[in-house]
Amino acid sequence: MERIIVVMKGSNIVLPDKVRYSIPDGGIPTNEHLAIDLHLYTFDGRHVGMNYSAQTFEKQIPGVTYVGGTILDQVDYPTNLDAYYVLDPTPARRWVEDYNRFAEAKNARNRGLGINLTLPPLNLTEVNATVSVGLTRFDSTGRRIESSPTIIYMNLERPFALYPSNFTFP
Repeated sequence: MERIIVVMKGSNIVLPDKVRYSIPDGGIPTNEHLAIDLHLYTFDGRHVGMNYSAQTFEKQIPGVTYVGGTILDQVDYPTNLDAYYVLDPTPARRWVEDYNRFAEAKNARNRGLGINLTLPPLNLTEVNATVSVGLTRFDSTGRRIESSPTIIYMNLERPFALYPSNFTFP
């Protein structure tokens, strides 16, 4: 059995100062959905993770257990499974889209009131995330062998793929 754990907290996604300080009274969309999700794929196309188009969770790989939450995602899978992992920023991208809609509506309202105050739009490449990923292997006796944490720095522009070879073990 192998286990991949992604530690992701909203505070690990850094908004540019122009967004954080442009709205003194708050009002921006809540950041509880400002997240990056873990997905598991096999090379023949099977998937475990959220299908954002259908708004359903897919579990197309037998023997896989997925636990997801706001702080971490964890996937347990058979050792002999030839698979790779994807850090998908779709929830965070949707948050940025919500923010941009909010900013445009607020800007239109301000213009209508003759107020010369605008909220800057947010570009996906301006939002940076730090994600800590660890891979744990279990030998035949059940002993845990943990990789060194792998720190991924990414923006929200595109998903980030990881392979077992990305991890270092003692």
